[in-house]
Amino acid sequence: MSNNPKEERNIDDMKQTLVSKVGQEVEIGDFLTVKELSDKLGIPVAQVIGELLKNGVMVNLNTQIDYDTANIVGESL
Repeated sequence: MSNNPKEERNIDDMKQTLVSKVGQEVEIGDFLTVKELSDKLGIPVAQVIGELLKNGVMVNLNTQIDYDTANIVGESL
């Protein structure tokens, strides 16, 4: 067992956050729909879908995306 506290943290304890259009941190789970991401970030859903399509991800409003994908889209928007 390591004495490094970073290695002993539980993955569930880590917060997954994105920063919305107005600068507020938004917590998200492991998966969310494109519509939920749009609502939480305050960005039109068409713009979110467009960004995902630019990255080669075919989606619609109800498609579930993972945190990593949401993070990439959130950073680029």
